[in-house]
Amino acid sequence: MKTAIIILNYNNFEATKNCIKSIMEQEQAAYSFVVVDNGSKTNCRTSLQNWLTSLFSDFTLVKESNKLVRLPSCIYLLLDKNYGYARGNNAGFKLTLSDNTIKNVLFLNNDIIFKEAIIDKLYATQQHFKDHVAIVAPLMLKRDRKSIDFYCAKSAITKHEIMWLYFLLSLENLAGILSKFGRDRYVLKKNLDKIEKKIPIAIEVISGSCFLVNKALFERIDCFDPHTFLYYEEDILCEKIKREHLTSYISTDCSCIHLGGDTTKVKGLVYTMRCGMNSASYFIKTYLKPNKIERFLLKPIFGLANLHLYIILFVRSTIKRNKE
Repeated sequence: MKTAIIILNYNNFEATKNCIKSIMEQEQAAYSFVVVDNGSKTNCRTSLQNWLTSLFSDFTLVKESNKLVRLPSCIYLLLDKNYGYARGNNAGFKLTLSDNTIKNVLFLNNDIIFKEAIIDKLYATQQHFKDHVAIVAPLMLKRDRKSIDFYCAKSAITKHEIMWLYFLLSLENLAGILSKFGRDRYVLKKNLDKIEKKIPIAIEVISGSCFLVNKALFERIDCFDPHTFLYYEEDILCEKIKREHLTSYISTDCSCIHLGGDTTKVKGLVYTMRCGMNSASYFIKTYLKPNKIERFLLKPIFGLANLHLYIILFVRSTIKRNKE
C-alpha cells in the first residue's frame, strides 16, 4: 500500500524544497511525490526541476496531457498557468488514478514541515473508523513548533455567517467582531482534553494544508470543486462529505508544522480577499441552497465588501505616491 503526496508549488522553490526534505528525513511509509507546478516563473521551475532531478533517480517530468501507469518516486507536473488550489490539486490527483498501488493521497501545502512520521498514524486512524471516515489530518503546530494552530480544524460555516462576515468586512470590521467570529469556529480549543489523551477528534472542516484521504473516496466525491480559485475549498469538501454521511477526524497522536501561507502573502490583501468573495458567493449559491431573499441580498453585501477593497487599494496607492 502506497501513498501519493501531492504538493503544489507556485513561485516558491525554497518552501517546496524544505517541505520535501522534511518528509524524506522523517517519513518511513511507502510514498510517491506528485509535485504540481501551478504556472511558476521559469527560474523557479528550473531550480525545482534541477533539484528534484539530483534527488530522485527515477524523477519524471510530465505535462498536463501525460498519463502514467505507475508513479515514480517523484513526478513533476507542469501546468501552463496558475489554476489555483482546487484545479492544481485535481491535476495532480488525476495522475494517481492509473496506479493501483496508490491507496491514499496526502494533500500538502508547501508551507508544511514534517517533524515526525505521520502517514502510518493517519492511516491507523483511518482504519480505526473504517467505512465511517472521510478525511484524516494531523494536529498542526505554529512556527514555534509547540503552539497548536487552531485554524487547522473548524466547525462548518452557514450561509448567514458568510453573509454577516462580508457585511462586517464592508464596515471595516466594527469592534473586532470578525476576529471573534473566526475564533468561535476553531473547535479544537474545546477538545484540549482529547488532545492531551491523544483521542481522535471528529471535525467538520479540516484545513487543506495537510490531510489524508482514500483515493477511491476522493474520486467518488468528484475531487475538489474546480470553480474556486482560492478559499472555501475545505468548506465545499465538508458539504460533499456530509452528503456521503461520513466524518472527518484530527489524529491527535501526530503533528506537523504549518509555517503560514507565503504565496497568499505575496499576492496581497486585496487580491486574496477578492478571491475569497468569489469563492464564498459560489459556495453559497451552489451548496448552501439560499432562498430568494438571501440570493437578493448576496449582490449588495458582496458589492459593499468589494467597494471596501477598492477604497483600501486607493488609500494605499495614494500613500505610496506621497512617499515617492
